[in-house]
Amino acid sequence: MTFRNREEAAYLLAEDLKEYRNTDAVVLALPRGGVPLGHIIARELHLPLDIELIKKIGYPGQPEYAVGAVSMHSQVLNPDIDLPQEYYDEQTERIREELRNRYERYKGARQPVEVEGRTVLLVDDGIATGYTIMAAAQLIRAANPSRIVIAVPVASPRILNKLSRYVDEIVCLYAPDHFQAVGQFYEDFSEVTHGDVVRLLTWPDTDNSSAKSNNQKHNRMGAYEVKIRIGAEELMGNLHLPANATGIVIFSHGSGSSRHSSRNRYVASVLEDEGFGTLLFDLLTEEEDRIYENRFDIPLLIQRLVRVTQWLQSQEELQHMPMGYFGASTGAASALGAAAELGDAIKAVVSRGGRPDLALPVLPRVKAATLLLVGSLDYPVIGMNEEAYDALNTERTLTIVPGASHLFEEPGKLEEVAHLAMEWFRQYLR
Repeated sequence: MTFRNREEAAYLLAEDLKEYRNTDAVVLALPRGGVPLGHIIARELHLPLDIELIKKIGYPGQPEYAVGAVSMHSQVLNPDIDLPQEYYDEQTERIREELRNRYERYKGARQPVEVEGRTVLLVDDGIATGYTIMAAAQLIRAANPSRIVIAVPVASPRILNKLSRYVDEIVCLYAPDHFQAVGQFYEDFSEVTHGDVVRLLTWPDTDNSSAKSNNQKHNRMGAYEVKIRIGAEELMGNLHLPANATGIVIFSHGSGSSRHSSRNRYVASVLEDEGFGTLLFDLLTEEEDRIYENRFDIPLLIQRLVRVTQWLQSQEELQHMPMGYFGASTGAASALGAAAELGDAIKAVVSRGGRPDLALPVLPRVKAATLLLVGSLDYPVIGMNEEAYDALNTERTLTIVPGASHLFEEPGKLEEVAHLAMEWFRQYLR
C-alpha cells in the first residue's frame, strides 16, 4: 500500500476516525510531518487542532542518551536512572522555555488546547522507531485526558505492539511486515517546512463548541465525499456546503496534484468560512493520472471540468447557486477554458500561479470576471499571465504578489492569495 501524499493519507484516516466527529475530542499533531495530516483530520471531524511539542532530557555529558522527556505541560523520567532532582528541574525548565518559544513561533499568542478529560487523537505521518510518539503519549497521559488514540497511516507492527501498552486505541491504515522507513510508503514525502506548519496552524478554529455557537458567522451544513460519473469514468470529490451558502467555487488542480492539495484545501477553508461552498475533485482517475501526457491534455481537462460543473448544476439544491472557478497552475487553463464554454453560468475565476496561456485561443470568449494572481519571483509565468490578460475581453485584474514564488510557499503569501480570492468571489460570485 502506498499513499500519494500526506493529504491522501489524512483523508483516509479521517474516514476511520469518523466516530469522533463533533465530539469533545482534540487532535494533537506531532510537528512537522504530522501537522498536514492533523489539520485535515481536525477539519473533517470538526475538532480543535493543536501540536504536541516534546524534547528529551539528555544524560549529563551524553545528550544523545535520553533519561526523560518534557512537554509544555508534563514530564516523564526514566525510573532506572538515578540523577539529582536539581538536574531534572534545571533541564525541564530550560527545555520548557525552548518549547514555549517554538510554540509561539508556530501559533503566536494562542494558548494550547486543554486536553484534561478529553479524548486525544495523537497524529503523525508514520511510526518508525516509535520513541517520539511513545514519549508524547506518556506526556499527554500526565495531563489526564480521558483517552489517547494514536492515529497514523503506516507503522511497523512490532512498534504498534509496544505502543499499545501506552494508549487506549491505535488506528493504523497499514502495518507491513517489511518496514524500513516511513517515506517508502508515500509517492510524495516532501519535507514539511516551518512555514507549512505555521500556515496550517492558522486555519480557523474547528472546535465543536465554537462550531455550534450562534455567534459564528456560518455554521457548516455538510461535508460530503462525492462520486461523479463522467461517461465510463468515476471521479472522486469533496463537497463542502456551509449553511446558507452564497455561491460555490469549484477547484481545478494543477498537473500531478489532486483534490487533496493542501494549498487548495487551505484556500477552500477560507472561502467556506466566508459562506461559500467548495468542490475539490480529481480531474483524472488514478489510472489516467499514471499517463503523464494526460496531465497536460488541456482539452480533456476542460471537458472534465465542464461535465463536473454540469453535474453540480443538476443537483436540485444547487441549481440556482452562482458558481465560480479557482484554478492553480495548469488548472487555471482548464478553468478558463470551461468558463469560455459555459458562458454566463460561471460568474468568476481566480487563477493562482496559473498557466492561462495554455488556453489562449478561447480566452476572448470568457465572460467571467477573472483575477490572475502571480508571484513576483515567478518570472516566466508573469509574462504568460500578461499575455493572457491582454487576450481576455472581460472584467479582469492581474495582481503580482510581492515576494512570492510559483507555489506561494513563503510565509504569509498563501494567506494573501486566499484573502484576494475571497474578496474577488465576494464581489463577483452573485
